[in-house]
Amino acid sequence: MTDTTIPDFTPAPIPTEAELASFDHRDVPSSATAVGNVQLGEPVLTGLPPEMRQRVAEKMATVKADHAIFERQFIREELEKNSYRVKVLAGIHKEANEYERVSFGIMREIYHMQREADRLSDELADVAGYSKEHDEEGNPQGVPIPRYQNEARRAREAALEDVRRRIRLLEGREGDQLRAEAAKVTQDRIRDQNERLAEDHEVRRLAAEKQRSQRIAARVDKIVQNRQHEMR
Repeated sequence: MTDTTIPDFTPAPIPTEAELASFDHRDVPSSATAVGNVQLGEPVLTGLPPEMRQRVAEKMATVKADHAIFERQFIREELEKNSYRVKVLAGIHKEANEYERVSFGIMREIYHMQREADRLSDELADVAGYSKEHDEEGNPQGVPIPRYQNEARRAREAALEDVRRRIRLLEGREGDQLRAEAAKVTQDRIRDQNERLAEDHEVRRLAAEKQRSQRIAARVDKIVQNRQHEMR
């Protein structure tokens, strides 16, 4: 006899926006994927880039005991930070939900704008040289001469303020609005998926019932035919 048992269907829970916001970036897969059966060993200090090794070495300089344990801990911390940076800059996996994608997108945009703000700040702080002047007591002193002056300086100051304004918006109400919209999209997609799966489950259940009814009807027909044959 054919097994027509249909597994129970349990819809996926619809997360609240607060639950979506509590995601751990370490659990979000990056856009980089490994192919095949990849097995990674324990990370070692020599396998890190120079700047990461330097930061680990600086932390290790304060360690008095259990050097091996702390070294592994510091290496993992560096790798986690680097993983987060890679996800921010390179993107996350297509299986991530909309809320996670938008959140990382906001962080990516803020990251690039902060780099732009740093560049503009450096240009405004840059000096072309020093003028020879004297203080109130007549002592010689060098007064810095900004490399960018007049219109060039005003343009950079305006650009810097605009970048900082956009960062504040993304860190504030604009970012909140984007995440709220992404939360709704994520919730709607889960809800739609639940409906599709529930419909598929119902189709399979009805199909199983129909098959059962057909089998019963076939057996009934067989019995009726046998009885009619016996009555002749």
